[in-house]
Formats: sequence, structure tokens, C-alpha cells
Amino acid sequence: MNRVIRIMIPLLLTAAICNAQNMGSMTDPRDGQEYKTVTYEDVSGSKITWMAENLNYYTSGSYADGTNENYQKSFGLLYSWGAAKEGCPIGWHLPSNKEWQVLIDLHGGDDVASKELKSTQGWKKEGNGTNSSGFNALPGGTRSAFGFEQVGQRGSYWSSSAWDDKSAWERNFWTGKDKVYSNHYDRSQGVWGSVRCLQN
Repeated sequence: MNRVIRIMIPLLLTAAICNAQNMGSMTDPRDGQEYKTVTYEDVSGSKITWMAENLNYYTSGSYADGTNENYQKSFGLLYSWGAAKEGCPIGWHLPSNKEWQVLIDLHGGDDVASKELKSTQGWKKEGNGTNSSGFNALPGGTRSAFGFEQVGQRGSYWSSSAWDDKSAWERNFWTGKDKVYSNHYDRSQGVWGSVRCLQN
């Protein structure tokens, strides 16, 4: 009997890990681009589905690094906050700060989640993650009035949540850091970040 228990426990643990996420895909009907997706089960048992790639849909207020011909292919586009709020396809939306927190808490919380959420390549200074989450957070950097900055070192993602009448929340991933940082930035004065869409 003891021998059977010793065999079954690892099998049950393996099944739980495999069922923690489900990879899929979606097609943006506006331009036919296909995106990988990842679905999780939250603590209430509800399914939540995120894009597992950065949004790459051209709209007013979206930008690619024109000095790097591979930038858009690798990282998608960067968006102003206004463009980010309007950029997701029908049936999807820019996640709120609270919805970002649900994702982060599913992967251990602010202090450690970055390692599981970050991609396995592209981060400088040996800063790659494990991507055990399937989320594949990318270091697309950010754009300011001075141009593109911190590509390969930072993944800066907008939320739909305003901080005040001038600023909005972002979630930031950094090379060499296991922590996911929550920061608010001026939403009207030339700050651009990446976008991940969440299914409605």
C-alpha cells in the first residue's frame, strides 16, 4: 500500500502543474495577426485568458523603434496610455491594475513572480526568466521624448487604471530582478509602454 502512495503522489503533483495553464491562440480580426494566449485558473476557479505576446496593432499613438529592424517582430509596438486603452481587439481589454495583481499573485506575488513570468530569452545581463507561467513577458523597453530606452532590460506594461488625473499604473519587469514593480507614470506627457490584452 505504501508503495502505491509513493507512486501516486508525484503523478498527482504533475497533473496539477500541467493543468495550471493552457496555451492557445487568437486571431485579431482587424488585421489577421495571430497571438499566442495562456489561460489560468484563479483562486475562485474562474478561467482567465491573457495574450502571451505583446500587442502589435498599429493605431494612433503606437510606435516601433525605427532604428532596429527586428524590434517590432520581437517586441510588438509601444503605446501611449490613451492608445493602449483603445488598442485591444473586440472581446479583449487592457487589464486593470487589480487584474495584473491577480496574475502576479498566481505566480507567487510581487517579490518573486517576475522570474516565472519573464521570457527565457532577450533579457540582457543574464536576466532571462523561466517562463514557467507561459506568459512570456518581453523586454521591449519604453519610449519617451528622448526615444526608445532600456530595450532588453525592462518590460513596461500599461494597466487601464489611473493613479490620478495625470498618471496611470504600469507593471514593470527588469533584467536580473525577480520582483514585479508597480509604478505610475504621466499618461499624457510622452511615455509609451507595451500592451498585453486580457479576454473579457
